Amino acid sequence: ILDLNPFLTLERKIAPLDYILKDKTLEDIKSKIIEDINLARAQYVEALYHQQKLFGYRIGSRYFSVPMNELVMLYTVKERPGSVTMIAKKRQAEFPGNLNNLEEKYTNLFCCDKSYLVNLDHVTSFDAQARQLQFNQGLVCKVSFRKARDLTKLMKDRES
Repeated sequence: ILDLNPFLTLERKIAPLDYILKDKTLEDIKSKIIEDINLARAQYVEALYHQQKLFGYRIGSRYFSVPMNELVMLYTVKERPGSVTMIAKKRQAEFPGNLNNLEEKYTNLFCCDKSYLVNLDHVTSFDAQARQLQFNQGLVCKVSFRKARDLTKLMKDRES
């Protein structure tokens, strides 16, 4: 005896997308499946778009997070090895870390120099001659010679 719990669907937070009858023609079934796959993909893309991406860091035993769209840059200074400074729209923090690990984890950030990871969404201008990035809030950072070409290409791609 099969015990079907009607609430199992709700508990597992799943829902049917469509109901395809077998008595339809093969062409009708095929078009319904394609339509359902396109609908599922559109719903997935919509969910990804609305899901807020966060940048997370830890200071001691406390965990913090900042919405990725507020993060401006991460940088290190030689005087404090093993320490990363984060600048966001509404806060600034220093925490233990490594830019190489953060670059791997947060692929949307651009490494413009060995000491800087930046969020290009906050760049107001890029002076390719001086190899300098200008941000909102008057922040400025240098771009390495090798990264300047990549950044120029990225900025052009963003324009189009």
